[in-house]
Amino acid sequence: MLERMVFDCSRSLTTASLARFILIRFLNLAQRSCALRSKKNFPVIAMSRIAAALFAVGFQASPLHAADVDADLASLSLEQLTSIKVTSVSRRAEPLATAAASIYVITNDDIRRSGARSLPEALRLAPNLQVARLNAREYAISARGFNSTAANKLQVQLDGRSLYTPLFSGVLWDAQDVMLADVDRIEVISGPGTTLWGSNAVNGVINIITRAAKETQGGLVWASTGSQQHDVAARYGGELTNGGNYRVYTKRDNYEFSERANGVAQPDAWQKTQAGFRVDAANGLTIQGDAYDGSLDPTKPERQTISGANLLARWNGMTKGGSRQTVRFIYDQTHRHAPGTFEEQLRTYDLLLQQDSKLSENQNVIFGGGYRVARDQIVNSSVAFSFLPANDTVQWISLFAQDDITVTKKTRVSLGARAEHNSYTNWEFLPNLRLTYAMENDQVIWAGLSRSVRAPSRIDRGLYAQSGGLVLAGSADFGSEVVNTAELGYRAQATTAWSYSLTAFYERFRRLRALRLVSISPFTIGFNNGTNGHTYGVEGWTTYRLNRQWRFDAGFVRMLQRYSADPGSALDNTSMGDDPKTQWQARTTWDVSRKLNVSLSVRHVTALRGAQVPSYTAFDISSAYKILRDTSLTLSVLNAQGGEHREFGTAATGSEFGPEAYIGLSVVF
Repeated sequence: MLERMVFDCSRSLTTASLARFILIRFLNLAQRSCALRSKKNFPVIAMSRIAAALFAVGFQASPLHAADVDADLASLSLEQLTSIKVTSVSRRAEPLATAAASIYVITNDDIRRSGARSLPEALRLAPNLQVARLNAREYAISARGFNSTAANKLQVQLDGRSLYTPLFSGVLWDAQDVMLADVDRIEVISGPGTTLWGSNAVNGVINIITRAAKETQGGLVWASTGSQQHDVAARYGGELTNGGNYRVYTKRDNYEFSERANGVAQPDAWQKTQAGFRVDAANGLTIQGDAYDGSLDPTKPERQTISGANLLARWNGMTKGGSRQTVRFIYDQTHRHAPGTFEEQLRTYDLLLQQDSKLSENQNVIFGGGYRVARDQIVNSSVAFSFLPANDTVQWISLFAQDDITVTKKTRVSLGARAEHNSYTNWEFLPNLRLTYAMENDQVIWAGLSRSVRAPSRIDRGLYAQSGGLVLAGSADFGSEVVNTAELGYRAQATTAWSYSLTAFYERFRRLRALRLVSISPFTIGFNNGTNGHTYGVEGWTTYRLNRQWRFDAGFVRMLQRYSADPGSALDNTSMGDDPKTQWQARTTWDVSRKLNVSLSVRHVTALRGAQVPSYTAFDISSAYKILRDTSLTLSVLNAQGGEHREFGTAATGSEFGPEAYIGLSVVF
């Protein structure tokens, strides 16, 4: 019904009346959908009403028109692309070309051309990430190994809001969403980032940064339908009467059932509605928030549901001495109900204070502190699976500092440390040392040494699971997992048309999660820190621009792992994950004409031995045709090579994915 509404809108309507009609209809539909569910969905209803009020005010102002897509990053030269500013490496803006980390940037233009319709699908564009789809709603995403649907060594941030869950130290990807058209860039670091981003940033950091409200002025309506997914979204941005800008959005996604290898449908069809806003005031204050509501498998009498809301307030200012200051506060609430298993209500409060000071012409210091508290309340619905105690409060207190020193014209040293206190293991010390040397002809060599930890989570200490006569239990003395990492990287702008990056890494892990026999009657297996080992490998990527209209990108990861359990312990295969030794991808984007662009991509993943997933190669095609100046039609075909393949999970649990076709319509006003 939502798709028909978009297609039936008459172009004879004025911009304001068309926007008012579409967006208010969207918000009313989202509100009615949530109201039919339960009172627990109040955050989505409230956010929809807030957005509706902002719309009503906004359409009385004089909105700016959205920027022409032709002025996007596709028109930038390769030198301009490599000079894109990134903030994930040092928490301050610096050129990508000189950043001392293995970092890959997914731009808004990359996402648009790929045809991605969800955040996990957009993350496939980063060659230094492992992204595997289990079924219609679950993904396994990691960097440098330990990949699973409960991967716990990757720190993911969305505009500074941590997407971490204290249940298993990872990310529940079905609850994380964003309007992809509003994403400015996604900075993906493979390698440790705990000094600046905290524990659990062991093997990587994903930093999702959305566009400022000023960059999303005017209106946008998007609708697409296909064999497995149907989605519709709308966004509008305008100017505030007293300076500054705002935007509001709403979106609805529907996913069809996927199938196992035997042709049996998975119980994984799901729907989700989300709405949100962002306000950037003229005085450096940003306030933004989102609310969502979703449910799984409409064929069941009692569905699995997720809902939540978040609010972020951030102020950026400048002192008289030229130091940059940041104050940020976040409130995040999530609710998850899995009938017959458990029900969770999580509330998180997060405060950050940070200052970036230039001490001299050759020295910059960034320092700060933070306090985060998570109140987790669980209703255990089954004696066979529970978290004990049912209610828990976890606190994190952190102090960090990083000093960047320009030693010579070509050499820069970065020395940082973080002291972080958590409720489980008290204080952890996380140091970091990085060296950058700029060679002739736009070449950079960098090296890094760091210590990182993965702090315990609720599953490590409080899990109780029983199956038949076997009990799996957490351990009250489970401690932090520790990794020492050494990296050596080389980045070069070889010619005006060709750039590349290459990184070798070695990670030494100690005290990883293992299994031990606790008692024979009943037969109880518990967790301990009884696994040690190492991961080493090389990763790299390259970009070549044939001309202004034609670009090629390629990347690969080659990785080997060696782990063993201490005497009396056994490897915990779930915690160790399931990783390919090699993966590679290649992509080309071609502006055939001013109205038509085409993107072709191929990716190859070698076999996953743990879940017995054979190696596979997937080929995707996406094209966009500009019907009118402000109207584009998109056609995408995923897995165009034909046949079906499994990306993760066993034959009994994982879905098989074959060709999928999608058509979408985008209207800018």
